[in-house]
Amino acid sequence: MNVVFDTGSDWLVIEGVDCETCLGNRYNPDTSAFFAERTSEIIDRTYGNIIHLKGKTVADEVCLTSGAVCIKPYSWFYVTE
Repeated sequence: MNVVFDTGSDWLVIEGVDCETCLGNRYNPDTSAFFAERTSEIIDRTYGNIIHLKGKTVADEVCLTSGAVCIKPYSWFYVTE
C-alpha cells in the first residue's frame, strides 16, 4: 500500500476505501479490530502547493515489518477525497 509519511510532522496519511478519487490500494477499516474514529469531522490537509486532501483523524494498530513492531493505538489521517 502506498502511504504518505509527513516528515515535517508526526502524521501518517493513508487513502481510505471511501476515497473515490484515490488510485491503487486503499485502507478498509472494516478489516481491523482496532480501528476507531478520533473525530467524524472532515478536515483539509495541504502538502506544498500540489497535494490537497480531505479526511479525518482515526486510530488503529500500525505495524512495521509484518507485525514485528506494532503501535496501538496510533492516530493518523484517513483520506476520504
